[in-house]
Amino acid sequence: MKAVILFLSILLVACSHSITSIQPSKLGIVIDLHSGQQITPQDLIERVAQDPIILLGEIHDQFSHHQAQYWFLDKLVEKRPQGSLLLEMLAVNQQSALDDLPKQSIPLNKLADLIQWDHRWRWDWYGELIERALFADYSVVATNLTQQEVNTIMRGAEPLRGKTSTAVAIKQQIADLILANHSGNCCSAELINRMVEVQQFRDRRMAEKLWQSTQPTNVLIAGNHHVNRLFGVPVHLQELSGNQANATVIMMSNEQQGITVEQADFLWLIP
Repeated sequence: MKAVILFLSILLVACSHSITSIQPSKLGIVIDLHSGQQITPQDLIERVAQDPIILLGEIHDQFSHHQAQYWFLDKLVEKRPQGSLLLEMLAVNQQSALDDLPKQSIPLNKLADLIQWDHRWRWDWYGELIERALFADYSVVATNLTQQEVNTIMRGAEPLRGKTSTAVAIKQQIADLILANHSGNCCSAELINRMVEVQQFRDRRMAEKLWQSTQPTNVLIAGNHHVNRLFGVPVHLQELSGNQANATVIMMSNEQQGITVEQADFLWLIP
C-alpha cells in the first residue's frame, strides 16, 4: 500500500508540472481593456475565436502562462480547425525541419531533436504546445532571427527601414525597456542602439510571417514586449498591411502592471 501511495504521489507531482494539467479554476481572469469588463478565459475564447491574427504575449519564465497558453490553443483549435501557430522560440532556419516532419505521432523527445530545438527555451514548457498544434494539423511557423542574423546586426548591419516603426519615439521606448532589464547602466549607447535594432528586426520578421500566412487563424506566441501595440509587432503589421486593427493583442501577466488599452486589447491575469 505504501508503494502505491508513493507512486500516486510521484505521478501527481509530475502531472502538476505539465503544461497540460491546469485546472479551469486556476486560469485567472481576463480584463477587456476597451471596456474594463472582467471576463472569464472561456469568454475570451468565444470573443477571439474568429479573429484572423491573435498575438498572445507571455512572461517567458512564468510556468502558469505556459499552462494557460496550452489551454488557450487547445480550446481554439476546437473552434477553428485550420490555422497556424507562430513562435518566437523558433528561428527561421528551423522551418525546413518543421515542414519535413512525418505525419505520424512522434515522441516528444524525438520531436525536439527533429526540429533542432534551441534548449535555451525550456522544451518541457513548449514541446506539448507544439505537439498539440501539429496534432490539430495547424502549421507551426518559425518567426525568429537566426543567430547569424543577430550577430550581423550586432556588428552594425544596415538599419531597418520603415516609417512609423522606426520612429525615434518607438526606438526610445524599446531602449528604455532594455535599460530597465539591465539595471540602467550596463551598456554603452552604441550597444543599446544595436540591441534595439535586433529587437526591431525580430518584430519585423514576426510581422512578415503573420502577413505572409494563408491560414484563416494565426496565433503568435512571443514575449509581452514583442506584442505591445505601441512599439512591437502590431506597428510593423500596420506598415505591411496598412491596418493593425486586424490583430488582437492579449498580454499575460501576474499583476496589472499599468498595461493599458493602447498596448493590448485584453489583459489575462493569471495567479
